[in-house]
Amino acid sequence: MPLRESLRFERSMLTLETANKTTILGITNTGGSKLLIFPSVCPFQESQSSLVRVSPLVCELEVTESTTIEYLHIGGDADTEQLFRARFEWTASYDDSSRYCTEASIPLLVQPAIFERWKEPCELLLASISQFGDVIIENGSKQIAFLSPIIELLPSRKTFVIPQRYIAPQSWHLLRAAALGTKSWGIRITSETPTGTRLRSIDIELGQWISPRPSYCSDHH
Repeated sequence: MPLRESLRFERSMLTLETANKTTILGITNTGGSKLLIFPSVCPFQESQSSLVRVSPLVCELEVTESTTIEYLHIGGDADTEQLFRARFEWTASYDDSSRYCTEASIPLLVQPAIFERWKEPCELLLASISQFGDVIIENGSKQIAFLSPIIELLPSRKTFVIPQRYIAPQSWHLLRAAALGTKSWGIRITSETPTGTRLRSIDIELGQWISPRPSYCSDHH
C-alpha cells in the first residue's frame, strides 16, 4: 500500500466549539509498516483571533493500531466561525535514511460559544458590480461561506474563478474586470460543504457598487 494511503481518519472534518474546549479525531494505521506521525494545526489568513493546540505533537502507530488526536481551544474570543487545517505529516518509522514523508489535512471549524447555524451561509452573501466591471462578493454574516471556485455571470453564463473556495465572515472577494463588457444582472454560485461536496446553486443579484472603498486594496481580504 502506498504510504499516502496508510493513515485513515475517522472523520473528514472537525468542529471545535469553544464552549466545549476540545474535540477529538481518531486515526488508524492501515498500512503495512509502523508509522511516525506529526499532527499540527494551521490557521488560515482570516483566523487570527483563536488559538488551537494539538496533542500529541508526535506519535507512533503499529500496523492496525489506532489512537486519538486532541484539539484544544486555548484562547481567543471570536464571535464568528474560523477556519483551520488539521494537518498530518507521516513517514514509515523504520526509514531513517531518506525520511520520505507524505501529508494530508482536513478542515477544522472553530465555532464560538453562542452560535446558531440558522441559514445556509451562501444565501447570506451579497454581490455588487463596479463601473469598471469588477465583481465584489461579500460575506457580512458570522458564518464561513464555502463555495465552488467557478462563478457564472447571469444571463451570459460566462464563468470566472475566485481565488479560494471560501469567504470568511466579514470578508470579501474582489474579482477585477470579471464582468467587463457584459450586461450582467447577477451571479450564480454553487455552495459546498467544507470538504468540497456540492450542495446547490444559488443566484445572487448584482447591486451597483457606487463608491469604491479604500479597504479594497487586494483581491481578497
